[in-house]
Amino acid sequence: MEKLTLKQYAVKHKMSLFSVVKLVKNGELRSETVKEEEREILYIPVGESETEQSHQEERPSKLQDEEKWEIEERVAALEAEVKNLRQEIRELKQGASYTA
Repeated sequence: MEKLTLKQYAVKHKMSLFSVVKLVKNGELRSETVKEEEREILYIPVGESETEQSHQEERPSKLQDEEKWEIEERVAALEAEVKNLRQEIRELKQGASYTA
């Protein structure tokens, strides 16, 4: 099993060092502390299961696709509503100019 330092892990997964530290502190990422040359160094064990897990997170799930579709549907409805409101405003402005 390969061990990476926090910085190596961050570079490999294209994350910020801060994000990796946060994951370790929250317990979302396994880590090991090793004492080397009177310093404690934090390592992240990387094995096949971790690699498979990261690939699964990258794939879009069916739920994400449904959420995207729902958001697009809401945006389309809001755009239609804005169009109707702009038309009503134009009509009201025209009516106000005739009465003035």
